[in-house]
Amino acid sequence: MAGTASPDARADVRTCEYSVTARHGLKVHTRPNVHSKVVGVLKHGQRPWADCKKRGFTEIRGNVGGVELRHGFISVKYLKLIRVIAEDSVSAGGDRQLLR
Repeated sequence: MAGTASPDARADVRTCEYSVTARHGLKVHTRPNVHSKVVGVLKHGQRPWADCKKRGFTEIRGNVGGVELRHGFISVKYLKLIRVIAEDSVSAGGDRQLLR
């Protein structure tokens, strides 16, 4: 059935560190689409932490400075994967540790 994700689907999401490749900055949206409100812009070369994804939009999890940008959405098209940071073991913001 479509749309039957488990309540703790977030528990399987990894967090990655990315580098912004967009030369003129990358807009941060309130929802995962280009039509939603823009709440800020990440600079070229900035290294946000976000859910590991290969396409579409990803949710920012940290390393962006202002709290207002955290949990915003950015397009993966303009990101370069640097490394995997952590895997969530608890969907409600459990402690994250570096994976080596």
